[in-house]
Amino acid sequence: MNYYENLKNMGKVLLSGNFWNQARNFIIVYVSSDTELEQIIDNDPAVRNNVFELVRAMPF
Repeated sequence: MNYYENLKNMGKVLLSGNFWNQARNFIIVYVSSDTELEQIIDNDPAVRNNVFELVRAMPF
């Protein structure tokens, strides 16, 4: 959670939460490129340690 709190303080996390009290969370981040998004995902400690799994990344 500290990882995304730091990103939030940098203005990168726009919104986060869970889906109707299920065990699935979402995080909406603001990035300037696909490369920046890949860096955020690659540096996520929970993803790197197989605690969380990236299900889908999509632009909007």
